[in-house]
Amino acid sequence: MTKKIKLILSIIAFVSALILSAVSHPTNNGKLLIFSLILIILGGLITSFTIAVWSKQNRKNSFLNNLPISFGLISIIFICGYLFTSLQPLI
Repeated sequence: MTKKIKLILSIIAFVSALILSAVSHPTNNGKLLIFSLILIILGGLITSFTIAVWSKQNRKNSFLNNLPISFGLISIIFICGYLFTSLQPLI
């Protein structure tokens, strides 16, 4: 996949994660949305930093190259966690 497709899919996953958290609790005046945004941003930064440390390339370039992918990955993990907790009573 090209970089543009990865970036578009990461943006779609990020927006979907924020929409799911906003729809789940619309009465809390956006506190959950801000908390979810902070969690996704911190998770993306930590994941990108971890990948940069493990790579054998220049860490700064590797960090910047993996940043969009890590935000998409953390957003997908957030969505899976949301779906698991919302569908758990049905299982």
